[in-house]
Amino acid sequence: MVAAVVVAAVVVTVAIIAVAAAVDYVVSEVRDRIDERSRARDDDAAEPAPAPRPVPRPQPEPDSDDNRSGCGDGWIKYGERDAANGNRATAGEACLTDEYLKKNKGTAVGSNPPGYQWAQGFAKGKGLDEQKNVNACHLIGNKLAGKGVLANLSPCARGANAKQIGSTQGEEHMRKYEIMVYTAVMAGQDVMYTVSPRYDGSRTVPTGYDMSAYGVNPDGSAGIDFKVFIPNELSTGGNLGTQMNNGAAAPTGSTPWPGPTRTEWTQSEVPMSEPTDLDALRRLMPPPTDGGTTVDWAALAASWGKLFPLDFQRYMEVYGAGAVQNYLSIGRPEPKVPLEQAPRDGMVIETANAEADWETEEKTPELEGTSPVLITWGVDATADMLCWDASDDDPAKWPVVVYQRNESLWSRYDCGMVEFLVRNFRAEWPENPLGGEFLWGMSEVTFQARG
Repeated sequence: MVAAVVVAAVVVTVAIIAVAAAVDYVVSEVRDRIDERSRARDDDAAEPAPAPRPVPRPQPEPDSDDNRSGCGDGWIKYGERDAANGNRATAGEACLTDEYLKKNKGTAVGSNPPGYQWAQGFAKGKGLDEQKNVNACHLIGNKLAGKGVLANLSPCARGANAKQIGSTQGEEHMRKYEIMVYTAVMAGQDVMYTVSPRYDGSRTVPTGYDMSAYGVNPDGSAGIDFKVFIPNELSTGGNLGTQMNNGAAAPTGSTPWPGPTRTEWTQSEVPMSEPTDLDALRRLMPPPTDGGTTVDWAALAASWGKLFPLDFQRYMEVYGAGAVQNYLSIGRPEPKVPLEQAPRDGMVIETANAEADWETEEKTPELEGTSPVLITWGVDATADMLCWDASDDDPAKWPVVVYQRNESLWSRYDCGMVEFLVRNFRAEWPENPLGGEFLWGMSEVTFQARG
């Protein structure tokens, strides 16, 4: 009996010792793990937190007495033109509010910037339509109240300016970001916005554009925020701002094109009794002496499924394809073919460009809710597209429909293309339909035929 009790006591003692050892082991493991986590936290704490990205906060105009947060009343400033390098534009900076955009409007291109003529010639040498492929770009866009002055203008490829089907730029263009900024501002954000041309050496044509925006919502939270670079590349490739001529950088120096003398028509001075037809156009824009372009109108009608307007047919017979005032390109009409078979810069491609922009851009009230059949007959050097609405079976009833890139707006003009041109030259519309001033209120217009 005594032996059994002794044995039991020994067993209990051994068990207690084993439990104690296990407890010591667990405690030791827990302490070790706690120490490891503590050391890890200490290590993390020793490394400094990454600094937040510095951003240009919206602020009142530096020279004003307005001490409020945000943009104050809003403002736009243009950098000094670079006199040492051909008077090229340097920068545009703006602090924008919805009230500022409601009270201030942008203006059309009044004269072309340094390097523009060279860029046109370079594009032509690449087999491109120079008016369609080289634009005078606003830094601070017209839609954002930017002015068409030389401090705010720069020579740019059309694909850098706006969407161009077939361009190597794809969806990366200035208009995309201008619309983003406009939408943010009109939604109530104060937005600090800058656009700066980036140049290679002393050239007057940039390699591209640095664009940035930072917005603040009414509740103080962060809004729009981007920083991008838009390269200045032609639709066929090749950057306009990196070209050489006989081993030297090109272009350098100032080469603005002032344009021919204009007559500032007023409504009382316009000879309203003169018919707005081809005879009136001849008087304003003398046609080439060797005649126009021969077109197989029956074959053209068969491919498009429509007869073309008689005034356009007569225009082609008298003038043919060519450039109006080195600004508006009116190309040779071409048969409708699948897009992948269409010639670059031609009627089929430009009609596809217009159809794409119709889906995304704003319209004037009379065009809201409509579905026009668009055919593009002209494109200008500010990326505007001039079309017909070919919905009616009678081509004499086709109105002119214009997409103005600077305003990102479609508008309708109830007349044919010849009358549209004449009334533009006479400044008879309530305001200029196009993004440049080169066809507005002109006493004499030049036409350059193109084979």
